[in-house]
Amino acid sequence: MDYAAVVGIFFAPAPDGVQTPAVVAEATPARRLRDALEPLAMHAAWSEPVNAAVARPGWTSSSPPT
Repeated sequence: MDYAAVVGIFFAPAPDGVQTPAVVAEATPARRLRDALEPLAMHAAWSEPVNAAVARPGWTSSSPPT
């Protein structure tokens, strides 16, 4: 699956009638902090240039290309 396909799936509008889960709607300070930090942790997944670089052949998390 490529970057464009993933973005198309994850950024699709929710179907009508879908409610925000209580864990999000009534978030505790810890949950709000976690939600604020997640984009930093997911930088490689949600940044198209980084995603393309990581997808190059020969790259692994333990040995990035030189």
